[in-house]
Amino acid sequence: MPDHPDEDPSTKRYGTRWYCFSCGADGTIIDAGAAVYDLEPSGAGYYEIRRRLLADLGLTRRPV
Repeated sequence: MPDHPDEDPSTKRYGTRWYCFSCGADGTIIDAGAAVYDLEPSGAGYYEIRRRLLADLGLTRRPV
């Protein structure tokens, strides 16, 4: 997810986490969203990341 040169795909998902073999970055989908949307993964940023991911991926929120 971080911006770096990477000619071959090198990110893999492990359960609910991801890992970049090129730079060593890892985390949850919220961490990935934070990198993509340039937002903090906590506080109000968490909710904005969640909203954008749901919209961008065409998903709806699960009932609680």
